[in-house]
Amino acid sequence: MRDTNDWDAIVIGAGLAGLSCAAHLAKAGRRVVVIEQTAKPGGLWSSFSRRGFIFDLSTHWVTEPQTLNRMLEDLGGPPVDFIQLEHLGRYVGPVATRGSAGAPGAPPPPRSAAAVPAWDFTVGPDAKAFKDAVRAQFPAAVDASLDKLVEDAIEISRCVDSLPTASPELTPLWSRLRTTISMAVRTRRLRSLSRMPADEYLARLFPGEELSGLRAALHTLAPIAGVPSIGLLAILGTGLRGRLYAPRGGAQVLSDAFAEAARRNGVEIRFCRRATSILAESKRVQGVTLDDGVELRAQAVISAADAKQTFYRLLGRERVPDSYKKLLEAQPVSEPYGLISLVTTIEPASLGLGDTDVFICPSNEMPRALESVEPEDCLFAMIFPRYTEPGADTTERAIQIVARAAYAWREHWETYPTPERGDEYYALKEEWAGKIIARAQEYIPRLSSHLVQTDVATPITFYRYTSNTDGAPVGWHYAGQRRWKQRVPFVRGLYQAGHWVGPSGAVPVTRSGKWAAELVLKDLG
Repeated sequence: MRDTNDWDAIVIGAGLAGLSCAAHLAKAGRRVVVIEQTAKPGGLWSSFSRRGFIFDLSTHWVTEPQTLNRMLEDLGGPPVDFIQLEHLGRYVGPVATRGSAGAPGAPPPPRSAAAVPAWDFTVGPDAKAFKDAVRAQFPAAVDASLDKLVEDAIEISRCVDSLPTASPELTPLWSRLRTTISMAVRTRRLRSLSRMPADEYLARLFPGEELSGLRAALHTLAPIAGVPSIGLLAILGTGLRGRLYAPRGGAQVLSDAFAEAARRNGVEIRFCRRATSILAESKRVQGVTLDDGVELRAQAVISAADAKQTFYRLLGRERVPDSYKKLLEAQPVSEPYGLISLVTTIEPASLGLGDTDVFICPSNEMPRALESVEPEDCLFAMIFPRYTEPGADTTERAIQIVARAAYAWREHWETYPTPERGDEYYALKEEWAGKIIARAQEYIPRLSSHLVQTDVATPITFYRYTSNTDGAPVGWHYAGQRRWKQRVPFVRGLYQAGHWVGPSGAVPVTRSGKWAAELVLKDLG
């Protein structure tokens, strides 16, 4: 069945990249429809509520809120109010002295009942305070090495901020060469650190068994096995410079603003509709087919969805050249996580918690601390949502636990060979969450007996929600170096946008959406 409307462009996915692309195309006078499989915009830049508390699907902060608001203003969208975050996070080590979980049903204990970690420091916009805290807990650390760490982090953070932001596919060759020459010295440093794994960088600065805990603590800033040192340093530098902002009201606020900008420009967004195939003839895009059998026709299709799903499921594996398949298969996807969203009667502030995210490293040993996906000893973080809906119970509080997990764990969470969920899946999910909550209880005593509501999402959940391969949260693996072309080289009229063709984060993906729109407009004439 064919849709009665023909479109200039069809965008698959109403995440930030897809919405940005659609809004820019519509602003230029093109007829655009966005297909989104869920009931709201944003993808992982979205929120949900439980008992009036607003939880985000992922931890989000941005470094350039003014860039996002300028784009929204240019598109005629509503501005977003960003708040500056006081800290990047609090980083604690494995338990050194066990706390008292207390008897079930007993009132919440005093702060002194919580476990004492092996280390505990906060990263914020005070480099001296950061260095003093590290020195106090790791006396063997050499001052010169700490100074170099801080200097490198701030330098790299500033350098990343100053990198060119033009699309290589839209920039003439001579302009790219001129930029490359002018940035030669700076990019040489970046290339060196992008090739050096973070654990190697840290081992050079802080060698020896005595400082293994410090290396583990610092690696928790970017807790990904194989992550390049440039990633860790950029994050640390951003925190030390105080360049951290988040949308007031939660992640959904930003996505809703871009959805509104798209609508104001005439974009039609069809929620709860799934694209099942990309139509192509003679290596030329014709449109897409939806899950209800409707065919939409357009000269351009922009996929802001998972790259493997785009090429294998939607376009069809037989249409993808073998050389491109090899590139897709050689690139690992980003590591998934599990999410436990809790409503409790415990006040985190009474335990010295709640003013910043807390990242808990389970071991002094790398890479074990980064690689484990077992609930007994995986790395996890505690987040304390601050936003509520009208009518939320003022005696309750929200806590969210983000824990490292794996899509293939325990036979794909007892769903193998299909991601269909049965009794075994739900039992395993409850078991996994219970073990993680028990570990969080070391720092929030009696947490498990003071829960009002528990909501658990696994990598299977994220796969079902996003269709991302293995539940990947941010596209390809963070350690990947390859940049993908947004204009698909073997099918005319097919484009990509978002973190599957470039860096993740709100600013990079909205910029990617804009670039995809500019490529479409250039090709359509």
